[in-house]
Amino acid sequence: MYHNFLIYLGLIIVGIIFLYFHLTRNFNHWKNKSIQYVKPMLLFGNIFKVLTFQRSIGQFLWELYNNTKLPFIGFFVFDKPFLLIRDPEIIKSCLITDFEYFDDRSITENRKDDEMASDSLLLLKNPLWKSHRVIVSQAFATGKIKGMLPIVLEASNDLVDYMNNVAIKEEATETREVAMKFTTEVIASCVFGIKAHCFLHDKAAFREASKRIFDWSLGRKISMASYFFAPILVKLFKLKFYEPNVARFLDEIIKTTVAEKEKSKLYRGDIIDALIQIRNQKRPDSDLLDEKMLAAQSIQFFIAGFETTGSTISFALYELSLNPSVQNQLREEIQTVIKKHQNITYEAIQEMNYLDMTIKETLRKYPALPFLERRCTKLYKIPKTDAIIEKGVPIYISLLGLHFDSKYFPNPEKFDPKRFTVENKNTRPSSCYMPFGIGPRNCLGSQLSTLIAKVGLIRILAEFEVEVCKTTQIPLELDQKTFMLSPIHGNNLHFKKI
Repeated sequence: MYHNFLIYLGLIIVGIIFLYFHLTRNFNHWKNKSIQYVKPMLLFGNIFKVLTFQRSIGQFLWELYNNTKLPFIGFFVFDKPFLLIRDPEIIKSCLITDFEYFDDRSITENRKDDEMASDSLLLLKNPLWKSHRVIVSQAFATGKIKGMLPIVLEASNDLVDYMNNVAIKEEATETREVAMKFTTEVIASCVFGIKAHCFLHDKAAFREASKRIFDWSLGRKISMASYFFAPILVKLFKLKFYEPNVARFLDEIIKTTVAEKEKSKLYRGDIIDALIQIRNQKRPDSDLLDEKMLAAQSIQFFIAGFETTGSTISFALYELSLNPSVQNQLREEIQTVIKKHQNITYEAIQEMNYLDMTIKETLRKYPALPFLERRCTKLYKIPKTDAIIEKGVPIYISLLGLHFDSKYFPNPEKFDPKRFTVENKNTRPSSCYMPFGIGPRNCLGSQLSTLIAKVGLIRILAEFEVEVCKTTQIPLELDQKTFMLSPIHGNNLHFKKI
């Protein structure tokens, strides 16, 4: 019996040793390449605090950025090697000059169990991504965006009515929710051609759906984290990138909307109109935009558009409440230009240079998604170094790290739109500021998102002052449990009629 015990004990020890070496088999990856790295922890690599919700991905990467001055540094997600790139010139090489080596995102493509999300431009891999990007980008041409301004302005009337009838009567208005109602209303109209009635009904269907998209329950957190870091869990448990009930709700709306438009032949210039017209052009590649692909792109535009744009408006109003001199200068520009054009036209908006700088400065301090990621698709030698990135290794870029680096943005905590004058922009590398990404895989909807944010701020600031109140949190505490930048306790501000 003692002999058998020794055998079993020996097998257990051998098994433990084997498991240890299996779990740490890649931990010398960066050492073998003579690249400095953060020493990993067994099982977790370097993301224990992320997995236990003590840090968001954005915060983790920001801390990693600040803990070194090297142009790049290795880290580990579980046992897999990742690389954080800090140097703007290397970033430019990876995302633009040598894009062919990094033309895929590292997010898992789960086509078998989640075709709707996998068909979106966000998750599509090459060569499908390239062919669909060429087609879909036509819907976001400058002329198309300009044609959507009347839709945006129509939705902004509901925003102003709400401000007049509700917000100014409150001591504290949860400004983030107001901004989200507005952007949900706008995006629903711009994408689907549907009036969402977000300001009229507290339980408006579209607003309830948009809330569920970013409802960070434990299950949703695990699903989203798995798509970035644990593809085996995505495939094993058939995890969904979008919240399933919301995806079904939007899919049904798209099918109904497309059927009605094609039957009536009445088009109003929204995104689905543009996609239908592209599909009906009978080009050699137009058959790629089938019903499933059209639905996938429309859902992505809705989900990506309302949250990021709403956050920008909310954060801008927060900073303007803390910086009344900036707010007054911006209001003066808005009122002067509107008076000159006698209306809010596309040309008038383009004249508002200080507004443009204010939006840019807001996105510097509060990029909606605080990091960029790509996957190396073939062996790559980092320019002017001997360092090699192997195929399959993800690279990450910390936008918060770059945007708050005093080397590029002196006194980075200060809110200063003048950082974005032409003269000041020329003093720093272009790739140290990229809230919408750069290169061929940049954000396709950046023009529309910026237009919506500008209209929202124009309509509010032309008629109302925004100021801090007793419940305004200074500074804002950001939620460490989400991928997006979001204040954990909301954004309470006070508005008064001018």
